Amino acid sequence: MDALDNDAEKVQVLFITVNPEKDTPEITQQYAQRFDTSFIGLSGNITELEPIWRNFGITREVTQQESALGTIINHTVRLYLVDLDNNLRLSYAYGTNYQDIVYDIEILLDQAQ
Repeated sequence: MDALDNDAEKVQVLFITVNPEKDTPEITQQYAQRFDTSFIGLSGNITELEPIWRNFGITREVTQQESALGTIINHTVRLYLVDLDNNLRLSYAYGTNYQDIVYDIEILLDQAQ
């Protein structure tokens, strides 16, 4: 968001939980805001979230393992860039260089003007 400078106000980041059994809306929002106070955390029940996960190709696997934080859930880790018309434009693998993402966001914002 810092790299977007003034364009950051035109971008909305959403975190969507893959663990709604544990992640209440409040917990998900608190988690998202640890990254930036403008980020929104979304939660819900399995019935509400499964279509979203499916539409974005997100897989989740609840393991039989436990950690100090609770059940371990293996899941897809991707960033999705959606334009102002709600069209999925790009998808990024975990670890993509942030400058590449900023570049793509700036192109989409220029196209929207």
